[in-house]
Amino acid sequence: MNGLSSGFERECADSVLQVSLEANQALMKKLRGDDEMCEALREFFKPELQEAELRGISIGTARERAAWEEKESAWADEKTKLMKKIEELSRK
Repeated sequence: MNGLSSGFERECADSVLQVSLEANQALMKKLRGDDEMCEALREFFKPELQEAELRGISIGTARERAAWEEKESAWADEKTKLMKKIEELSRK
């Protein structure tokens, strides 16, 4: 947002945009259905959309990694239990 020098001004501009969008839902739905307008909006917001996509991929990757690490930990615990059981049985 060019010309907005302070955080307060940007917040005000964001608020005005939000109120405008809420007040014009019908118009926004019509514009969204217009392929040319939709493409123009996608191009306009391309950097933000790409950033959001990368953030989503990063979050998904982190969640998948955490789930995998949790499974590995559970497998390691199970392996330890089995090794102890084998050790106990071999002593008898």
